[in-house]
Amino acid sequence: MKVKELFARFRAWQTSPFHYSDEGLEEHHCANCDHTYTGNYCPVCGQAADVGRITWQSVWKNVLSVWGMESKSLVYSLWQLLWRPGYLISDYINGHRQQSYSPTSMLFIVALFYALVTKWINPVPIDIVAEDEDDLIILLNAINWLINNPGWGIMTITMFFIIPTWALFRFSPRNNHHTLPQGAFIQLFMGTLLLMCIFFSEIISNYLKWLIPIYYYIAYRQLFGYRFWGTTWRLLLIVNIWFLVILILIAMTILFERISTYPTSEFIGFLVFELVLLLFIFIILFIGYRISKKTSQARTDTTC
Repeated sequence: MKVKELFARFRAWQTSPFHYSDEGLEEHHCANCDHTYTGNYCPVCGQAADVGRITWQSVWKNVLSVWGMESKSLVYSLWQLLWRPGYLISDYINGHRQQSYSPTSMLFIVALFYALVTKWINPVPIDIVAEDEDDLIILLNAINWLINNPGWGIMTITMFFIIPTWALFRFSPRNNHHTLPQGAFIQLFMGTLLLMCIFFSEIISNYLKWLIPIYYYIAYRQLFGYRFWGTTWRLLLIVNIWFLVILILIAMTILFERISTYPTSEFIGFLVFELVLLLFIFIILFIGYRISKKTSQARTDTTC
């Protein structure tokens, strides 16, 4: 088979990996309510058709059910996230959730696995200490906690992408007018992908950290449908907004810790600086929102 044909089959799998058919369904007799039916589940009581004698497979399924994996494969969902990230996220937020593992559970299980492996390799916890123990103690404790709790840390980091993504990709060709709750699920998937890239870079090679921007580009392009430049400039703007938000949070933490030692003039100047940064972020988001809306309207007018 030629490379071109293999790539075409791979692209077809990316966009539509599941095929459902109701042909050849056997007739079943429900062991719970005695109803006779065809399909995988009893329409009266909801019991699965494959319920039978208790075997070692039954024990294994019950163990997996503790993690919510009795009917959905975590490994297969992670495999899809690596090879069709944007399409998987699009499927999930548009209702195709039967074959996808829960993104919240996925992130925390991957984070648990990451923490176990990294602590086995390096059992000493990371601890950032200031020269003066009283200096910036709240900020350093927060950083240490985020580093040593990768699940919560990654989720906290990626949640700052929700509003910029909503503003700049709101009028995209695909999945336009997505909501902020959908944006939260988008970032949960992206957080898992980010954590896997960090894990690969620490275990295999540091150069694999370059997978992070590559995967973000691929996922956002597949999810929202913009081409190269439309996806790239929006992602760069989101990253810059993220850095500004982090800068504001750090500055506010420093202000909170040192407010008693600040002279009045310096305190007012610091407060003005924070307000200017917030205003700058708002202006960037508003301009991006208007540009996205204008380009969407221009694209609609062209197709009409």
